[in-house]
Amino acid sequence: MLCITIYKLLTSICKDNSENELYIYNLLPLFASHCRSIPQAIDCLISIITSNETLLLKLNENIVIPKIAQAALPPNLLQIDFIEKPKTKTTIEVAKTSKPMNLMNYFMDMIYNDAPLKADYYRFLSSICKFKNDGLSLNQENIFKLYKSRSQLADDPSFVNIIDKFKNGIVIPNNLKDVRNN
Repeated sequence: MLCITIYKLLTSICKDNSENELYIYNLLPLFASHCRSIPQAIDCLISIITSNETLLLKLNENIVIPKIAQAALPPNLLQIDFIEKPKTKTTIEVAKTSKPMNLMNYFMDMIYNDAPLKADYYRFLSSICKFKNDGLSLNQENIFKLYKSRSQLADDPSFVNIIDKFKNGIVIPNNLKDVRNN
């Protein structure tokens, strides 16, 4: 219960304050692991990141998109290495100086690793694809590439099924008058 209150506080502190949003963004490795079991942590991330276009674009830094040609590699090579706490530095110092984790990779890994809050992970990935109701094509394309590569690496037939359903679900009439009459 305390974690939920803390995430609500973080969301309030960052609202309409880009300095605080950037500071919290740099500390994401500290609480990204909470996203596995606390939906409010995901809500907090969504609130902070989606209100700041700079942070939305920073999500593309350090992204790792597996090559489709490397399909023979075992899936465990795609997992994220979490930052471990060294004995001489504080956790905040490590978060500031270490290579930041990529949230797109993190949430895609969570989806493919049977984590409990899949709907929330999809909601996060969906929310970072737009800023003020305008699409962010860079984020959209990278999420698609991640999905496509992970689906093919995992021999996931759902990728093909989604494309087929999309193609089969769209009916383009030969005559535009048919559209007006329906």
